[in-house]
Amino acid sequence: MTGWAYALRRGEAAAAPAPAPRRSLVLARGLGSFLAWTVAGLVAGIALSMLVPLAFHARPLTVMSGSMEPTIHTGDVVMSRQVPPAQLQRGDIVSFRDPERGGLLVTHRVRTITRKGDKFTFITKGDANNSSERWRVAATDRVGHTMYRIPAIGRVLAFSHTRQGILMLVLLPLLVLAGLEIVSIWRSDDDEEEQAGK
Repeated sequence: MTGWAYALRRGEAAAAPAPAPRRSLVLARGLGSFLAWTVAGLVAGIALSMLVPLAFHARPLTVMSGSMEPTIHTGDVVMSRQVPPAQLQRGDIVSFRDPERGGLLVTHRVRTITRKGDKFTFITKGDANNSSERWRVAATDRVGHTMYRIPAIGRVLAFSHTRQGILMLVLLPLLVLAGLEIVSIWRSDDDEEEQAGK
């Protein structure tokens, strides 16, 4: 082989691209990125659905019983906006302080509304209940009107306040990211050793 041909072959070898990352590492990174963006999008969507209504004087309420099954399930969050009683009608779902239960906040469906003077009398009932409630408010008062519900997020919010929830929602993603980084460094070291061996 002539000198110039030998030099040319050496130059081609020197310019050869570095070996591509192993397929498993690429898949792991892609999966990790997909999961991270999916979780971020889900969290952002839930946050917006709960925060935007606050501008319209609405607030989230976590449903703690199954009295409104199957319309609203235990653990759902309902967004409730305070409205004058005159704006409500039969069939609306409202949140109110039940005087017969020591002012317990209840979310039930309106069965009847009767106005007498400056007072409104409501009869409400949970869709899954056999008994109803009767309560009154002044025309100048406000009653919580359910705008919409967010399924099951109340359980997630409650779980996030426990020790196990904090560990799962905060530490677990960090451990996954750390594991991916360690795998990436390990693979890079292996690739460098293989190149040095050549």
